[in-house]
Amino acid sequence: MGKLINIEVVDHLIITEDGYTSFADKGIMDKLRKSGLFEIMGPEKKELEQWKIDTEKKRAIKQNKLEIAKKMKAKGYDDDTIKELTGLTSAVVRKL
Repeated sequence: MGKLINIEVVDHLIITEDGYTSFADKGIMDKLRKSGLFEIMGPEKKELEQWKIDTEKKRAIKQNKLEIAKKMKAKGYDDDTIKELTGLTSAVVRKL
């Protein structure tokens, strides 16, 4: 699951009333990483890659709109005009 959201899973703990078991301490995490059993494969891998691309495009578009809005605000454009031309929400424009 960690790979899906770019977070490294360093351990998995099982906690009971009497104590705990650490997969990392027992070497299980290393074995899982080396085994490749939990790699994303097949159509899911392609879907994940496309999702990453789409998400990055959306982030870049929003960042571009924010930069344009900042420049418009600096030149004295009113908030309603900035909102209309960039598609940003009123709340976002007000915070600039």
